Amino acid sequence: MLINQNQIRQTLRTTFTPAQPIKHQDHLAGRRTELNGVLDALASPGEHACIYGEPAIGKSSLAQVCRQILRDRNRDVLYLTCSPPTTFESICTQICEHLGISLDGESQATEQSTQTSASIGINESKVGGKAELKETTTRHKQARQLDPGSFARLVANRSLIVILDEFDSIGGTRDKELFAHFM
Repeated sequence: MLINQNQIRQTLRTTFTPAQPIKHQDHLAGRRTELNGVLDALASPGEHACIYGEPAIGKSSLAQVCRQILRDRNRDVLYLTCSPPTTFESICTQICEHLGISLDGESQATEQSTQTSASIGINESKVGGKAELKETTTRHKQARQLDPGSFARLVANRSLIVILDEFDSIGGTRDKELFAHFM
């Protein structure tokens, strides 16, 4: 059987993707200690995991693999990719939408879950709560002004793991300070 050049190129493009994060643990090499450390932290109530380091060393890949493992364990994971317009309020809005909570404080969900909550943050992070996988890019619509304390009360007793990728790209110091107070 003869394989043509186009088939070889296509196979290489889908097999070797160094510019893309790894999404499956079978492809993540040499990071077992870090992976177990993040997963152990997320198994402990009230703990946060922060993955940080130099550019292009595999932080997003580690977060993606954690997301996949947690999804396989039937955990609710919300994966958000931050960018300069991302704010504390825009992330809070997406978390509330995911949980079915209106920003008026009334739950739109038909049932509530009382389980542990944790998060993975890229450089710094956050906590939340429920159970299913959702991957999205942060939308930047204006939410009502939320302070860390009121948001914590709004999402209390929910079991949601929020992964904030590219957290360091959030533009404002104020938003980073709000996250620090929230955590």
